[in-house]
Amino acid sequence: GGVKIALVGGAECLRKFHLSGFYSLMILDGAPCRPFDATRAGLNLGEGASYLILENEEDALKRGAHIYGYIAGYGNTCDAHHQTASSPDGEGAYLAMKQALQMANITPEQVDYINAHGTGTPNNDLSESAAIRRLFSEKVPFISSTKAFTGHTTSASGSIEAAICLLCMQNDIIPANLNWSSTDDALILPVVHNVQHELQCVLCNSFGFGGNDSSLVLTKIGVSDLSSNHSNVAISYSPIYDGDSIDYKQFMSPIEARRMTKQLRQTLAAALSALHDANIIPDAIICATRYGCMANSMVFLNEMLSTNEDGLKPTRFIQSTHNTMAGLLAIKQQNKGYNITYSNGKHSWNDALLDATMQMQLGLIRSALVIAFDEYVEEWGNILQKVGLQSCDIAKAQLLTLEN
Repeated sequence: GGVKIALVGGAECLRKFHLSGFYSLMILDGAPCRPFDATRAGLNLGEGASYLILENEEDALKRGAHIYGYIAGYGNTCDAHHQTASSPDGEGAYLAMKQALQMANITPEQVDYINAHGTGTPNNDLSESAAIRRLFSEKVPFISSTKAFTGHTTSASGSIEAAICLLCMQNDIIPANLNWSSTDDALILPVVHNVQHELQCVLCNSFGFGGNDSSLVLTKIGVSDLSSNHSNVAISYSPIYDGDSIDYKQFMSPIEARRMTKQLRQTLAAALSALHDANIIPDAIICATRYGCMANSMVFLNEMLSTNEDGLKPTRFIQSTHNTMAGLLAIKQQNKGYNITYSNGKHSWNDALLDATMQMQLGLIRSALVIAFDEYVEEWGNILQKVGLQSCDIAKAQLLTLEN
């Protein structure tokens, strides 16, 4: 209900930093990736972009738009297991799919096709298979991963695969899971050839670093307006906790602290201090950052340029991602709820607060921890200064709760 039309999507380009990072994690496959195959050995990286227009049905029909499909529901959760690996039981993936179906008021039996995250890594495919079998115990629908067509386009993969799902519904076709040849009893069996089949309801999975899990339910025919439950609510705001004024040693061991940059330590301390004082585990963790974890990014980049790739430290790459803080806090708190990071320059903090408010207005959460973090890095600061922008150290947290 906030806007009438929105352009949504993602884009990703391949670069040396990207390739070196995944190489350091030892999850790249030199051969074509084989999602859900017994011989799977890792992912192939890809690049691309996809954008969709979202609007209410009435306006779309008025302007004569071709409607490709409807968003019937979504789920966003955190696996809260590891910064890169999925949990063996796929708890986060299971919760995301379950939430999406519940919002759409659709039973598992009504799902015709699942576009799996299916990266081709040993860990992901095993975890996602466990989650799918758990949720679809009575009848597992047709399943395939399309990453063997595109490669794993990381930041763009969710939007690209949503577009693929919409095109599949338009053409009533289930795309093949390429390169599959051998069965593993622990894994789901994918569709290995294109199949003509009527599709009314499709589930699209996208999972990522930090245990972030998202699922979309897309349908061919109209659904009730997702904003229909939107209402005004009374929200309480805690004081803003400033990480620079908090002793992080109260909240983490020396071993934990040594693995983090100063900014990560202070931000985590601010968040944990807010939760300690409120004595609450929030329903949502929502982060805001202008530029992400720049210190680790710069260290990894310098190591990449000055050393052999075999000497790269994967922790640096893992902690260079924008959603590092959201994942770290979820893992420490074992918080499997709504988990998202905004990176929209100076607007990020307002975006995070707006999202928390909207989730409360929709009745999906009752509390949210909103966190802001950034750090000054000289090399990056010099670049920003040339274009009239500034980088600075920020580590703060604020708790939002619904008032009774």
